[in-house]
Amino acid sequence: MNKNYNEEHFEILSRDNLENFWNHPSSEIYRQKGYPVLFEKFLKFPFHIFVQKSSDQKILGCFSVFILEEYPHELFFGFFQFQKFEGQGNSLSPNFDFAQLKMQTIALAKKYNKEKIIGPMDGNIWFTNRFKTQGFEYQYTFEPIGFPGLKLKLIEQGFLTDKKYVSHSIDLTPETIGLFEKSYEYSRGAGFEIIPMQQCLEESREDVIKACYELNIQGFQESHYYTPILYEDYRDFYFPILTRYDFRISFMLKNPQGRFVGYAYGLFVQDHLGPVGISKSITVLPEYQNHGLASALTYKQIQKTFELGATRAIAALIREGAKSEKIYQKLSHKKIETHEFEMFYYDCLGV
Repeated sequence: MNKNYNEEHFEILSRDNLENFWNHPSSEIYRQKGYPVLFEKFLKFPFHIFVQKSSDQKILGCFSVFILEEYPHELFFGFFQFQKFEGQGNSLSPNFDFAQLKMQTIALAKKYNKEKIIGPMDGNIWFTNRFKTQGFEYQYTFEPIGFPGLKLKLIEQGFLTDKKYVSHSIDLTPETIGLFEKSYEYSRGAGFEIIPMQQCLEESREDVIKACYELNIQGFQESHYYTPILYEDYRDFYFPILTRYDFRISFMLKNPQGRFVGYAYGLFVQDHLGPVGISKSITVLPEYQNHGLASALTYKQIQKTFELGATRAIAALIREGAKSEKIYQKLSHKKIETHEFEMFYYDCLGV
């Protein structure tokens, strides 16, 4: 098989022929991920799908280039989906031709008068973004794709780091949990209540979904290239994905008046080393921040994780410089491993 892909090994599909795309062989790997819904609901502006092929025309995978209304100067690439390749499973191939990605995206950037190319993005900051650039000894299910040497290949094409993210694997012991106990006791003394998310959903599902949506809208405003979605899309598409998994380590935070003012979402899973709790997101309304409430939620998450039999916890995909980074600074001596992820950009001005 030819390892060097060139222009003739890409087929380009645009929004104009999207209806035909779902009859295209390459659409299978998108359909499995629910992307028809995502494309129709979230990408209201021009986008193009690039189908990567081998020299014998075998479809190896796809990526997309698209526009978001909120960012008039940027063109985004993402939606990477790849068939099984050389035993790697559903992953990005080390043989992916980044020179072609650069060439195709620059051409579209000029067409739409864009100054910068950003990626990877999946249409919204709430979906799978970033490339994995360090920590390839194990691939967790929640982690973005990548391979050793990927960053170097992008740099060779003139891409630069836009933002960095990390995931920390932490040794979970009673001592670790105790570091957050004071914050939890303070929250209880102040009249706050931390309740399992599953219990809240059983009591009032619509109220919980609305609260989580509003907390995301306000709590994630600092997110890099944040783009809001409609409540109906969050309720019908995104939230059901969250609750497909074992989310026993997810909690809602109520203030003394009974209002939801924060939440912690996490997954309890089995990996190559045994059971582990994965903290995906913790957010508190701005007016309740800097009072130890995020640490109180962290306490409940890791306490429940330990109770369920895990001796490790993972803080997943923390943006460099984010407020949540401060929480895990307490645990620097407890870190087992760190995985790194990055978004990249290419400056099109002058090209």
